[in-house]
Amino acid sequence: MANIEKKYIDGEYIGEVKMGWEIPEFQDYTRGKSWYIIAGIIGLLLLIYSIFTANLLFGMIIIIAAVTLVKIDNTKPEIIEFVVTTKGIAVGGKYFEYGDIANFYIVYNPPEISNIFIEFNNVLRPRISIPLFDQDPIKLRELLMKYIKENTEREGEPISEALGKIFKL
Repeated sequence: MANIEKKYIDGEYIGEVKMGWEIPEFQDYTRGKSWYIIAGIIGLLLLIYSIFTANLLFGMIIIIAAVTLVKIDNTKPEIIEFVVTTKGIAVGGKYFEYGDIANFYIVYNPPEISNIFIEFNNVLRPRISIPLFDQDPIKLRELLMKYIKENTEREGEPISEALGKIFKL
């Protein structure tokens, strides 16, 4: 009899593990000195614009964004686990049942991109992007299609992901 790994999060049984691997918590970009100079100039220009237009809320948003970027840059991503089980998926310590997931799609074009994107029924919950690394995308696709539908209309990387890579955000 094969040893079937059962998965629990906070004592809750989330199913038998079918596939899983470790991923960084977020994409860690290396930003050079010139990136910070350009970002600082743009931030300063936007702050000056907010003062001239008397839009103090916009100015506060610019300051909060700058502080957040500096904080994120000084934080290294933790390694978390991504797991596909018989009842749902787990990303780090968060668990999502298949009923909460609208669809998934895989964009596999190494070395540029090799990710699975998971979209939820709740529009307020953001899409999740999981790097595949050395995982077999065909095996993952066949596994997930047993539980949730694939979005075959999506063929490329979402614009937000592409812009994040370009601007190293």
